[in-house]
Amino acid sequence: MINYLIKLHRDHIELLFLDKGDTILFSSTSSPMLYIVAQGTIQLGKFSINNIITQGFLQPNNCFIAKSQSDNLYQGRAIEKSFLLALQLTSLGKITRTHPAFFQFVIYGVYQYWLQMEEFASIFFPKTVKRRTIALILFLSKYFGQYSSHGIEIQIFISQSVIAQIVGSSRVSVTRIFKILQENQSLQINAGRIIIKNPISFILRSQPDKYYHLLNNKQ
Repeated sequence: MINYLIKLHRDHIELLFLDKGDTILFSSTSSPMLYIVAQGTIQLGKFSINNIITQGFLQPNNCFIAKSQSDNLYQGRAIEKSFLLALQLTSLGKITRTHPAFFQFVIYGVYQYWLQMEEFASIFFPKTVKRRTIALILFLSKYFGQYSSHGIEIQIFISQSVIAQIVGSSRVSVTRIFKILQENQSLQINAGRIIIKNPISFILRSQPDKYYHLLNNKQ
């Protein structure tokens, strides 16, 4: 449907290409903009005083609205080669008059985006860097994981530096955590990709106070 709409509404829809590592500023001055991820994965961040705080990840068919003249500025960073559709929100009515299903598509895309953002926010509930790191890896395994003979392999490449930036820590601390998880056979790194070797053990380690007796028996 997306490719068909692009051909039919070239005057209203702009196709944006981002190579891996490219960034885009989600901004709007005149009217709100609607961004739709057609392909790839976008790390969404909000500008703070001194840095950019990651809000989550946009996946294919997720829809994000950049409000006009908003105090909040957002940046997208392509985790992999990605394509975005951009259109002014005022154009949505013109398109949906001829293609009503597109409106349902957008509503569902925004809904899925908000669901994921709420779940992503729960990563920061734990107070320690280790628990936040484990919570982030579990989040990534849910949305980007694929079962293999080795365990759950996260299909997107995300560096330990990026993980450190997301959880609000240093790369040294995150590297130390990864080393511990690899030593106890919970985690494996293969060609730069994260693999959860033992999902049950990994979940138990995300809440050691609650499951201490189980971890102690396993050890």
